[in-house]
Amino acid sequence: MNIAITGAGELDSIGFQIADRLRKGGHDVGVIDIAGKHDYSADLRYVEAEGGYRLHAFDVLSGLMDAKKWESIEVLINCAGVTAMEEIQHLEAYQWHHVMAVNLHAPFFLCQSFMDEHFGDTKTVVNIASMGYKMPLRHSVAYTTSKAGLVMMTRSFAKDYADTGHRFFTVAPGSVEGSGMIRQVINEMVRLRSMTKDSAARYIKHGTPSGRMMTKGEVADQVIWCVDSAPEYMSGAIIESPGGM
Repeated sequence: MNIAITGAGELDSIGFQIADRLRKGGHDVGVIDIAGKHDYSADLRYVEAEGGYRLHAFDVLSGLMDAKKWESIEVLINCAGVTAMEEIQHLEAYQWHHVMAVNLHAPFFLCQSFMDEHFGDTKTVVNIASMGYKMPLRHSVAYTTSKAGLVMMTRSFAKDYADTGHRFFTVAPGSVEGSGMIRQVINEMVRLRSMTKDSAARYIKHGTPSGRMMTKGEVADQVIWCVDSAPEYMSGAIIESPGGM
């Protein structure tokens, strides 16, 4: 299958792990990543990545994509995500808007363009949310709000396209060890709570009954199952990984 995935430009990211395993499984994978760390318009572009990926370039919110770029794409995976850990009263407008642009606005407009009714082939969308969508995280109001919105957005697409054969899934992982997101969370815990990086990592691990973080490979397994094996009638499902909670 021809697959486009966001947030896969960094070699140590969850997105790259997913993209790499899909490619090794025989899929043709296009990698998309964020252009500009604080780009409120959440412009997206294909970026060069190791492993023989097919690469293109487009801007998602400036006029949206040329529809022709979607003609051969069968699967869209929205994995790009950012957070802004801050006490609510200290959260600035640019932080809120940046998180919403990357985590919610960009996936919506990508899905909207991807599902252009001009193309009739069956399509699959997998959006990567977080267990934070239903369990608020301290100092993470923008992040958890964006992920709750992403879950409802995905279910809305599933309902509106329920009679078409298209499939929409949300994968909601817990804390993922070694991910860029968890590194950012640990750094912010050090800043906001006067913890060391080691103590912050232990705090996160001990916060789940399993006593460990999720691995990137486990997230990739769930996404690949959605792409390759999940039945059409499961469209709208949320695949959660609460670690025993």
